[in-house]
Amino acid sequence: MVGAGSTGDLVYIARWQAQSAQKAACLGISDSGDFNYQILSDDTVQIAGYLGSGGEVVIPEKIEGRKVVSVGENAFFRKADITKIEIPDSVSRIGYGAFEGCTGIVDLVIPKGIRQVEVRAFYGCTALKSVEIPDSVCYIEGNAFGDCTSLKKLTIPEGVIQIGVLAFHNCKSLESLTIPDSVEEIEMYAFEG
Repeated sequence: MVGAGSTGDLVYIARWQAQSAQKAACLGISDSGDFNYQILSDDTVQIAGYLGSGGEVVIPEKIEGRKVVSVGENAFFRKADITKIEIPDSVSRIGYGAFEGCTGIVDLVIPKGIRQVEVRAFYGCTALKSVEIPDSVCYIEGNAFGDCTSLKKLTIPEGVIQIGVLAFHNCKSLESLTIPDSVEEIEMYAFEG
């Protein structure tokens, strides 16, 4: 059996790092400061990962002169050391699980260009107490804010049409909830727990 810190562990870690670097190169992922990013087909940028040390994080509006328009799937997955995230208005998409498990984020302002909050986008952000959802949002997908156990006040803006399955599941601290007339469908268990 190989013990912790042994040569076997170091070989495994080196192999994993090499494979990760190969995968990043294949997918066209580059680094800029604290971020991994991809240049999309329309010459805009998607944030693909976070390399920084946490605290207050500001996603830049541009990288290499290209507009940042998307935060990709799992880009900040389980980055518990992030306490605040500032997303520029240039971002129009926040991908699946983009901020899932960011247990240090307390307040959140979603940019004005977002049309839908995707599945598990902020799932498990257990310190999140308040969230500002802009009136540009039409859809709040399944489990988008599930297990945000500290969320106290929620105002869903006029314009939201659908609230997905388990969207706010287990938000057990919720004290105030406003749902506008524009909501046509609230799917199963959206506010359960």
